[in-house]
Amino acid sequence: GIVFRLNGRFDEAQKQLKLNGFRGLFALQKILDTRSISKEAAFKLFDALIEPIVCYGSSVWLPETSLIKQLALKRDAPENPAKNLNVWDDCHEKIHIRFMKWLIGVKKSTSIAPLYGDTGRTPLGLRLAKQFLDYHNRVALMGESRVESTKLVYQAYSEQKRLGLHWYQTAELLSKLYDTTAYVRKPSSTLLPNSARVRDQLTARFWDTWEECRTKNKKLDFYNSVKDHPGPEPYLDTRESRHIAQLRMSCHRLAIETGRHRGIPRIERVCPWCCVPENILALVHLPFSDPIIQDEWHMLRECIATQEARDELDSPTKDSLSNSVFPANPDRALQKLAKLVTELELSVD
Repeated sequence: GIVFRLNGRFDEAQKQLKLNGFRGLFALQKILDTRSISKEAAFKLFDALIEPIVCYGSSVWLPETSLIKQLALKRDAPENPAKNLNVWDDCHEKIHIRFMKWLIGVKKSTSIAPLYGDTGRTPLGLRLAKQFLDYHNRVALMGESRVESTKLVYQAYSEQKRLGLHWYQTAELLSKLYDTTAYVRKPSSTLLPNSARVRDQLTARFWDTWEECRTKNKKLDFYNSVKDHPGPEPYLDTRESRHIAQLRMSCHRLAIETGRHRGIPRIERVCPWCCVPENILALVHLPFSDPIIQDEWHMLRECIATQEARDELDSPTKDSLSNSVFPANPDRALQKLAKLVTELELSVD
């Protein structure tokens, strides 16, 4: 069942579902070997085993979630807080994000925009929105039924509608903002929202917000240079996918990232291997100017510390990297290079 407060809130129910979800997640992680299963199959297991636990009864409590609250706001409202959707505030989405980070192999502090972008997944709340509206539509038609139990549910729905309570108002707002083709259900001539269309519009809205968030995130400069649209990436099922993901999502110990944590100006986040007197003379022929910033492209194309690994790359891969193009399906040599970059220590012995 679902626990709710006397004031109609479902926060206690969501907390309990979160605890149950984490128990299921830990059990799944114990038996799941990420080295021998594709990411697509792993996500299917999550959707089949964990999502039903954390999303139980969502047709009732979904309007209480942060994602839906923000999406139900008028899109033309001044200073719309839905401009940057805080999807991680919702209990069920925290578990979803936790699983994605564990499966891909990145740190807990990794930005979430690349997770959605490289997997092509969307917040669970967007899929639940269709279920929520489908349930709303079924309840709205229960007045035609002669079964006493359904009439009781319809009576509660009628009270929601008469008093303009939150659950009913959310369904109405989502329909008005995201569905311009509501259909009439005959013979009752009841106007009902098209749940599939609303879900699709919400998803499009999410990806628009994803685009804006990732391009404005200074931490994701390298990611933005190699990713321009959302969708599953082929590298996720390669042998060293964890290291490729860490490189793409700036989950490493390079100066460009550690300097940001320490408040060091960007121009001072220099490469400890290249910015030393004996190495400067060896690099005068390269097209860069002092100081030599230790970022991802520097490590992939120029740094002395990765020279031996770069020599193993084939010509097409070298040409792609020199043109600031990261191959969508990296070969074994590039995977090895990514592993070297993500495991490098910042200091030089």
